[in-house]
Amino acid sequence: DALRRRVARGPLMIVLDDCHWLDPLSQDLLAFLGRNAADLPLLLLALYRPLEPEPLAWGQGHAHVGEIRLRELDPAEAEALIGHKLRQLWGEAATLPPALRERLAARAQGNPFYLEELLNFLRDRRGDPGDPQALAALEIPESLQSLILSRIDQLAEAAKTSLKVASVIGRVFRASWLWGSTPAVGAPAAVREHLEALSRLDLTPLSEPEPELAYMFKHITTQEVAYESLAYATRAALHEAVAGYVEQAYPAERAQFVDVLAFHYGRSANAAKQREYFRLAGDAAKAVYANAAAVDYYQRLLPLLPEAEQAAVRVDLGEVWQLTGEWAAAEAAYRQALAQAGADQRLLARAQAQLGSLLARTRSFDEALRWLREAQANCEAAGDRRGLGKVMEHMSFAHWNQGDFDRARTCAQLQLAIAAEHGDAVGMSGALDYLGITALRQGRFAEAVDHLQRAITTAQAAGYWRGAALAYNDLAGAYFMRDDFANALTHLQQALAAAGEIGYLQMQGAMLANASSLYKHQGEYAQALACCSQALRIALELGDQPGTLTRLGNLARIFQAQARAAEAERLFRRAIDLARALKLPNVLCTNLCDLGRLYLAHGRLPEALEAAEAAAAAAGQVNDTDTHREAEVLAVRARAALGALSPAEAGAALQAWLAAGELEEPDRALLHLALWQVDPARTADRAAAAELYAGLYAAAPVAEYADRYYALTGERLPAPPPLPPPPAALLAQPVDLPALLARAGVEAEAL
Repeated sequence: DALRRRVARGPLMIVLDDCHWLDPLSQDLLAFLGRNAADLPLLLLALYRPLEPEPLAWGQGHAHVGEIRLRELDPAEAEALIGHKLRQLWGEAATLPPALRERLAARAQGNPFYLEELLNFLRDRRGDPGDPQALAALEIPESLQSLILSRIDQLAEAAKTSLKVASVIGRVFRASWLWGSTPAVGAPAAVREHLEALSRLDLTPLSEPEPELAYMFKHITTQEVAYESLAYATRAALHEAVAGYVEQAYPAERAQFVDVLAFHYGRSANAAKQREYFRLAGDAAKAVYANAAAVDYYQRLLPLLPEAEQAAVRVDLGEVWQLTGEWAAAEAAYRQALAQAGADQRLLARAQAQLGSLLARTRSFDEALRWLREAQANCEAAGDRRGLGKVMEHMSFAHWNQGDFDRARTCAQLQLAIAAEHGDAVGMSGALDYLGITALRQGRFAEAVDHLQRAITTAQAAGYWRGAALAYNDLAGAYFMRDDFANALTHLQQALAAAGEIGYLQMQGAMLANASSLYKHQGEYAQALACCSQALRIALELGDQPGTLTRLGNLARIFQAQARAAEAERLFRRAIDLARALKLPNVLCTNLCDLGRLYLAHGRLPEALEAAEAAAAAAGQVNDTDTHREAEVLAVRARAALGALSPAEAGAALQAWLAAGELEEPDRALLHLALWQVDPARTADRAAAAELYAGLYAAAPVAEYADRYYALTGERLPAPPPLPPPPAALLAQPVDLPALLARAGVEAEAL
């Protein structure tokens, strides 16, 4: 938000040097800025040496990320740099013999820093550019490292000591940290003199003036050479001294310096302090979704702990991997934690709950619920109410996906009560989200929107961006179910932004799938296909079977709308197989119903009836009244077409549903359409259906409403304005859809 406010005042350029030395936390920050800069007047310039993995590896395939590889200086450029540096060091009239210029340029091999340091070396040795004989007698170091070491060796002993201690502190260093951590460098006044001399020699120029006097190594290589010149034991002792000084000097700001303390103690021999600060730094990184940094700290911490103390760290590590989609690693971490937790019921429950949560999102709701019930029992035995609330959140997810909305609601209500007891805003947000989506599936729209909006505000107030992303996505789904595409897309874009900020890959895939449905409903099939293809790629990369199932069904509906019947049928069949294997009747019923519609449209009447009856049965299991009604209507049409019902009998059945109770307009339109389809003589029903679909389309331009109106009247309704395109960065990675479908188990002929 602060960055957006700044660029609103005008374009901004941020230059980051030496990015090859970024720590994991800084790499996460760079990736976050880069991912979110596509639509901002911001130039983010990151300079780094070639290495693997590259600091901009996250940007591969993104249209707004480019690379310029710098080559060595050519002879003319080297000559120009030599002239500029000569004038800087010796004045406008300074020159060098041509032979020496060529010698220096050849030694530097096009490296501008090396060339500058060679000329600084001449200056340090009191070289006179006007004395060719004296210059020719100078022995020029053979490498950049030896050149810098030679320059350091020429320093007075006190200045040399200050430089070497500074190399331990970092590329940029505060003067007070020198004399504060290492009194041997001298009193503050003397150290200031040393630093001024080093600045004049262009080794460590001034970075910040008083009162917080700071300097920086002009080039990282200078710091490296100074640092490597120290014995290992000396380096370790200096790192511990620096960390000890920071602890003593900034007691109230320890949280601000936790990464600094972890870095310096990490290079010391103090294992106790490493255990303390690796844990604190890992937890801090995890809390702000600096995922790579958190993993790095936790992995460095584990070997320092006795086995009995490793379990809690493994659960934290697994949670990070689960968020970033490294699910095999997450599952292994949880199972190791279970093996190491011993009789600690709270820790056992936490590991069981997280394993259940992971399994519910990857392969088995039944297995997930078994683990979650064990976690529930351990929480209750240990009196761990907070842990029980978290277990209830995972149970809500599992029950909701199985279509058991009453149990999902009960779990969410208990979670909300427990979270309120403890002032747990994160838990409250999660509970409100599940209460919202449960109310939505049970037809209570206003209640659902209220819960979801409260979930968003609660999550935002707590800085819980994962929860905000989930609730925004679910609120988008609520508006989508009401055919309010503008509101749905607005909330979906907010969800994508929140998910992108924390690297929540699974949720980004789910949101792209939702965006695909939005575009498909408005008839923008190219955008729908692009979003759904990327969403399928993410699901397959993660091993997300429920996600794969959803994407296959979405793709089938896109092809069905494009009259690509053969492709749609194969995709529906694979989705139905997966839904049955995963025991997801709520997804199964919609895919069966749509497959039945496809069969009926192509005269495959027995297959249409079979699919419709199976869809109705599955919808009845989960109380999905909309799909159940559509499946029953489909079955009546199929029986009438087969001759099992006369037009009058079919019409009577449909008319009975039309007359029974209050129906929403889409249901009434569907029934009037079906009445005309089973008996074309019913022109009044044809007119009523056409009028209803025209009104529905005017309120929400769903492509299916327009198609049905055309089937009824032969007239085309005007196309709506196109929806805003999805963020280009989300679609930048190339996708080979046939290859993805093959990985998903779809027959090769599907495309």
